[in-house]
Order: sequence, then C-alpha cells, then structure tokens
Amino acid sequence: MNEARNPSIRFVVLSEDANVLRTIDGQKTFIFNPLILIKKPLPYKQPLTISVGFDDVDVSRSNVIRIELNDPSGIQLFSTVQVLNEDIEEDSFIQGAFGVDVEDLVFRKAGKYTVTIFINDVHLGNQFLNVYDTSEV
Repeated sequence: MNEARNPSIRFVVLSEDANVLRTIDGQKTFIFNPLILIKKPLPYKQPLTISVGFDDVDVSRSNVIRIELNDPSGIQLFSTVQVLNEDIEEDSFIQGAFGVDVEDLVFRKAGKYTVTIFINDVHLGNQFLNVYDTSEV
C-alpha cells in the first residue's frame, strides 16, 4: 500500500493554444503564445487554453478536477469539470497534464482575471492574467 500523498499542481499555463504533437521521441505537448497579459481595446475576444500539470493524484479512485475562470469582480466566466478515472486496481499515484479550451471568451473589464484549480474540491492553486484596456489611454 502506498503512503498517503496530497495532490499538487505543477503548472498552470494560459496560452492562445496548446497541442500534442508526435515527435521522434513520442508525443510532446506544445504551448503556443503563453499569455501573461493582454493589452487591447476592450471588449476583446480571445480564445484561451488553460494547461494544467499535476502530481501525486491517487488514481485508485475517481478524481474530479475543476477549473474556474473569474473576472476582476469575481464573476465566473467559465467553469469545467474533468473526471480523471483510471482503471487501476491497486493504490497508485500519477502525474499528468491536460488542457481545456475556452472558446469565445470576451474580456470586458480591465484588471486581474483569476484561474482557480481544484482536485476533489480541494483548492490547489491559482494563475492570473492581467488585462489592460488600451482604449482608456
């Protein structure tokens, strides 16, 4: 039996796109144009990919991964739930990564947008995206 571990987030990357591509060494994940900030006249429509890496997830049971995106006022713009359910009979822990596409996302307010990650309703981390309205300059 494996020791008790707590899941952790290894990375959260916000980008314009991410794809898994075949290479000589196998499959690799490529992240295209990571986003740290957006400087555009608002409102601005931007597709967004949220890539999440995790570690120490017990796959001997079903796990629920939830991602939320809130605007600077705390209003939820996007939420999704992914169920990680590997068919493994013994205690086992894995690491992995996945991405979620948020299509037709419209940034209407300047400020700090927050992506929050939960596994089994435990808050594991946040990532932020600063949005600046250049029409206000």
